[in-house]
Amino acid sequence: MPEPLSACLSRWRSIIVFPGRLRVVSDLAVPGVADGERAADMPGDLLLASACGLALAETPVGGRVLAVIARERLADAATLAALTTATRLGLANLALAISGGDDADERLLDVCGWRIAADLGGDGPVATRVGALPAAAPAPGARAPAPVRLASLGAWRDALRAEASPYADAGQWLADLATREPRLVLPHRDWPCRADAAGLAIAAEVAATGRRVAWLLPPRCDLSAALPALRAAARRRIALKLLMAAEDLPPLGAWSAAPGWWLIGPAGDAQLRACLAHALATEDATLIALPKRAFAGDWQGDHEAGSGRRLAVEAAPAATLVCDNRGIDLAVAARLLLGTAGIAADVLLCTSLAPLPAADLVDAAARGPLIAIDALAGAGFTDAVVAIAPRAARVVTVRSDVAHVLTPTDVAQAACTAVRASG
Repeated sequence: MPEPLSACLSRWRSIIVFPGRLRVVSDLAVPGVADGERAADMPGDLLLASACGLALAETPVGGRVLAVIARERLADAATLAALTTATRLGLANLALAISGGDDADERLLDVCGWRIAADLGGDGPVATRVGALPAAAPAPGARAPAPVRLASLGAWRDALRAEASPYADAGQWLADLATREPRLVLPHRDWPCRADAAGLAIAAEVAATGRRVAWLLPPRCDLSAALPALRAAARRRIALKLLMAAEDLPPLGAWSAAPGWWLIGPAGDAQLRACLAHALATEDATLIALPKRAFAGDWQGDHEAGSGRRLAVEAAPAATLVCDNRGIDLAVAARLLLGTAGIAADVLLCTSLAPLPAADLVDAAARGPLIAIDALAGAGFTDAVVAIAPRAARVVTVRSDVAHVLTPTDVAQAACTAVRASG
């Protein structure tokens, strides 16, 4: 017969020594859970991933984690991913109880590399099945995690500024900082973990325990299915830091499903260094969209949250070409074409993608029409600009699509037409 969960919890309490903790992750009424042991609520399909993250954080200090989930959760993609991730991570301090589980569930866990034990004893990841448990009342709301201060961040930033390096290697910059900062965690380097919903939920839990987690996502990573996990992290005010190729960024409109995230799109090395330093120093959930290559006309100085940068400052611009870091080359080339036609144009790079730099757009709209550029099909940048632009502004959108890749001539022609129409 399986050991009662209350007896298991009592046994663990007797052997865990501070600063280790006993943590219980469940949306079910687990018997014997003491005040303060139940972790903050996560969406049901992310419960096991949350437990994996807590177990990872408790490993160095000797804590243990118990996850209790209904057997129906085993059909969730994120739960299945967490099962295999737990074994890859070798989480010896993680135990799982399946409420209402049966022989088929144990066979699944065995295939995923879990050890089956009635008393949840020994090293994990270990699992057992228990009788059906009722739903629990929501856990008390978690307080925002304590701020994380990286003591050597300032010196690291200054060293990067002095570096005359070729195009940015954000991974190398992070690795260099990690040699000085034991609280900086780099999942892309240190964890055998996929950047899916389960992996990101694990990273969020580790970030919530006083670590600064910065994950350089792999090429062609699709975050669309992971947006619920990112929403849950932002709701709990967890300052997770993600970096990904700008061309892999989900459409900007999709981020309404994950409010609370800052999206930053630097254009060149100096901007990237400033944005990365800013992200690592703040307690905001932040994603940095990395440019495909460094833009030659880079800017120096610190990054200002919610900002844009004017590349060309014309005294009386007839139009402003508005772009993100995926469209900056198009915008600059189109500006040169407009100059040969006698039309002065500014270029506004929206370094902040979510939220967009509203004040900069208002100022630009007061000077003339806005030409918003979507260099990639389906990027959603132009739609976001239209949504936030002043009501009286004249906004012209030019977009790449499946049948046609936008060219500088397309952008210049759209700007000429808008300037003529505006008189």
